[in-house]
Amino acid sequence: MHQSMVDEARNALAMIAVKTPEKRRAMGLPDVGGERVVCGGIGLDEDEPPTD
Repeated sequence: MHQSMVDEARNALAMIAVKTPEKRRAMGLPDVGGERVVCGGIGLDEDEPPTD
């Protein structure tokens, strides 16, 4: 995965993490956690080094 794609995925996760529980519910996410629902399965782990 290109670094720019990794960066964008991490930015999206960060934006979701700060949403209120109400906004998270409106997106179909649980109140806490659930970020993996959005980006799960693309091979992005917090401790995974970037690849180019």
